[in-house]
Amino acid sequence: MIGRTLARFGRRMGWYRGPDGVFGLYRGYLVSIQQQLSFGVPRKETIRVETQPLTPEQQVDISKTLADTPLPMRFARPEVTGSTLCLHYRRLFTAHDRHEVRKVIDAIIDVAEAYGLDPAVPADPDNGGLHFCLYRGKVMVLDNAAFKRLRDNHRDRCGNHLPPSSSYVYGVAGGSLYALVGVVPTVLAAYLMEPLPVVGGIGVSYLCYYGYRQFNGAVGSRTTPAMLVLSLLWILVTTYGSFWVQLLGEGRNWSEAWWYTSDLRQRYIYDGGLAIITGVLASITLSRYYLRSAGRFREARPL
Repeated sequence: MIGRTLARFGRRMGWYRGPDGVFGLYRGYLVSIQQQLSFGVPRKETIRVETQPLTPEQQVDISKTLADTPLPMRFARPEVTGSTLCLHYRRLFTAHDRHEVRKVIDAIIDVAEAYGLDPAVPADPDNGGLHFCLYRGKVMVLDNAAFKRLRDNHRDRCGNHLPPSSSYVYGVAGGSLYALVGVVPTVLAAYLMEPLPVVGGIGVSYLCYYGYRQFNGAVGSRTTPAMLVLSLLWILVTTYGSFWVQLLGEGRNWSEAWWYTSDLRQRYIYDGGLAIITGVLASITLSRYYLRSAGRFREARPL
């Protein structure tokens, strides 16, 4: 009972491992791309091309041919089942775009055509194109109207667009949880080396943004302001925490540490400003990078 409750709570918070599907007809073949998420971050992808039923001998021959085919994807692993040609590969942010995906799909279909394999479903010009969408479930062929209905139904059912209040609640909770994980190592690093604000700004701003992305899941205009507020908050917490660790490590008691911190506050205006600037710049850079990469499957658009 408790385990199921925690599992449901985890799924609501985004702690599931589930595929984001891309599906449709391409060159007459039913094609699907499933993206495996690990804690909200894409890790692996699988391309599947549905064909007519295959004999065991055909499966072995086609598997060898796919293994010998030069592909732009790194760490690719082919697999041939009863009626599906699959390619599993690691999700790499730096070497992955839609053009390479198209090349891989073309290469798989070329192999299927070379062996004279017919598509699993008859070609229909009304159902053309691959659609990027947030969908977990069975691969199916959709026309434009059905695709729009599926997309809208999924958004309404799963809450893809959260109200502003819920968005900030989840953002604060997620950012706080993930930033707490980074406060201790950041404080220890600040105790051992200088300058602290740069280390704290980069590390904590990343954790805050990742926590917001993890708990909220909605990519929109609210992401950047909430992420910047969380980053600034945890930069200040980490900076003051490191000062207290240093003072208490020198043998001062709590009252002396409080007085000493208040007395030297003016001396750390420069460091504090540097921390804020570094955190903001790092947050903006990371947000643009991850929104551009991980958010690719969050919108419906043709391949």
